[in-house]
Amino acid sequence: MAGQKEIYTPVLDEYLADFELVRSDLEGKMILDAGAGRRMFAKEGLELGIGGIVSLGDSRNWWLDVLGMMETLRRVRPESEDLRRWETVGRNSVEGFLFELPFAANSFDLILCRDTLIPRIFIEPTRMTEAYRELVRVLMPGGRAIVLPVWFDNWDNDEKWCAGEALAALVEMRGIRLEVRESVRMVAGMEAVGLTADLYKS
Repeated sequence: MAGQKEIYTPVLDEYLADFELVRSDLEGKMILDAGAGRRMFAKEGLELGIGGIVSLGDSRNWWLDVLGMMETLRRVRPESEDLRRWETVGRNSVEGFLFELPFAANSFDLILCRDTLIPRIFIEPTRMTEAYRELVRVLMPGGRAIVLPVWFDNWDNDEKWCAGEALAALVEMRGIRLEVRESVRMVAGMEAVGLTADLYKS
């Protein structure tokens, strides 16, 4: 529409590209961003009227930076719409771990897990199976979880073995359909071939 301000959502658009989704896939759903970092996906979602995004993360410096920015906004622009959005994001933010999710069973229609189930960096390899079981537990019947990546060709043999064991445990779970597809990501400036998993709960 002429004169309508275009909403700039680079992080949300990157999520959509990585997970091979479109904006309509997010509408009207309860969504868990599992490993949310600065919570920009949830914030940009609010700018588009997508309000059902819950951010799971920890209290690392990137979120503390956002909290500091919010305090500055409260002082200088207390009526800022941007501040209102960040306050909503804050209310919908939860600290926790993928292997012990602080949510009731059957809580989410869609779970997006990007670059958080990486052995030794974000999770101990032996806890990967627990993390997958938790994702399945909080997923609603008829829901979908997308995990990117579940395997990378630059992981060492132990990491690949743990990832394979975790995926094998998923295959054995009743009511879960697992689809795995190839994905190519940039890692340290180089292309790396990995796998993305789609989990469907009946």
